[in-house]
Amino acid sequence: MRFLYLLLLSLIIQTAAQAQATAPRPDSVQAKTAVAVMAFGGTALPEAEAAFLSDRFMLELQKFDVYNVLERQRMQDILREQGFQQTGACDETSCLVEAGRLLPVEKMIGGSVGKVGDVYSAQVRLIDLKTGKLETTVCRDYPGAINFLLTTGMRESAEELVGRIEPQTRDQKIPLSSETQAMVKQLIETQHKMAEVQYENQSKSELGGMAWSLFLPGAGHFYAKKGDVGAGFATVRCLTFIGWVSGSEEGLKKFMGYAFVCSWAADILAAPYSVSLYNKDLKSKLGLSLRCDPRDRSLSVALGTNF
Repeated sequence: MRFLYLLLLSLIIQTAAQAQATAPRPDSVQAKTAVAVMAFGGTALPEAEAAFLSDRFMLELQKFDVYNVLERQRMQDILREQGFQQTGACDETSCLVEAGRLLPVEKMIGGSVGKVGDVYSAQVRLIDLKTGKLETTVCRDYPGAINFLLTTGMRESAEELVGRIEPQTRDQKIPLSSETQAMVKQLIETQHKMAEVQYENQSKSELGGMAWSLFLPGAGHFYAKKGDVGAGFATVRCLTFIGWVSGSEEGLKKFMGYAFVCSWAADILAAPYSVSLYNKDLKSKLGLSLRCDPRDRSLSVALGTNF
């Protein structure tokens, strides 16, 4: 009986030992790939801004906890101890491979940020040090201010690198940040106010058009920059007036008098319409057709200007 107890106890101890030996270690279950992030190169951007953007990218990458990211200061210390020398930004594949093989990492991340026109661009590359080949490339473009590249661009670049979001397509609509939206709205409002001031200074009065035509044939239409219409009314009024004054036959003279009065009245009544057409064309010229339609955290603006 005692022998059976000892045998059972030995089997329990042996089973527990085997279970402990075969149990996966916590650090081997979710082993993360070690990577280092080199400072980004800058095109049309100061070196300090490019370095700050790369630091922000590294922080955003660490948030996803996909890679074991080597701290920047430790990376620089190791490269300095190994005698690594570089001139300018290390954003080429060959430079990244050379630096990465001196570090305790498996992959290297480098890239560049730049500005072309009013578009800021971020290009990030992931290099496999074992093969020395380019593994993943991320390219994202952001129109507007550089703060949008900092706050959104670096986060989305890190998200795309770890596979959280799809690559940016050419026809993808990029929402504007709240700061950029406020700046665009302020610019539109300023331009709109300037156009309104110009309109007030250059617009014509319909009553003024009637007054001009009351005293001078076709003058109200010339006042409204409608010279062809004004010339037509002036010609008709002058001819009917001459026929009325110098007519020899009583019937013809009476007819020309009625025609003169009618052309005079038509000239006066049509002048406000010519003025309204002039003001309408002026509004279109000054770009006073404005639509600001914020939706889905984006800003859609239509502003026509043609000075």
